[in-house]
Amino acid sequence: MVVGAFLYLPGNVFKRLLSTFNMQDSSISYRFKIYKGAIKAISENFVFGHGYDSFKDVYPIYANQALTVRHAHNYMIMILFDQGLIGLMQLMIIIMLWFKGLLEVYKQH
Repeated sequence: MVVGAFLYLPGNVFKRLLSTFNMQDSSISYRFKIYKGAIKAISENFVFGHGYDSFKDVYPIYANQALTVRHAHNYMIMILFDQGLIGLMQLMIIIMLWFKGLLEVYKQH
């Protein structure tokens, strides 16, 4: 069923999905370089993170390349970088409570 849904995507969207792990694509290669440096920084301060909006200042310390980057291009990596495991757990709790509320509303109707 999911595979069938992909067949109905517009050509450019389908092509982009197929290129997601193509390291020849400069955009994908760029993002993986960012992820590598960000994950190195996360491992240094996994529980608490480096602080809100600290990516642009802290990332260059851990990056192996001279990239000027203001954010991680990945929401979960950004949360872990800024707020650590505690921030990620808080986000997950908020999302679970939101879905719980949606389920309760759905059951009432």
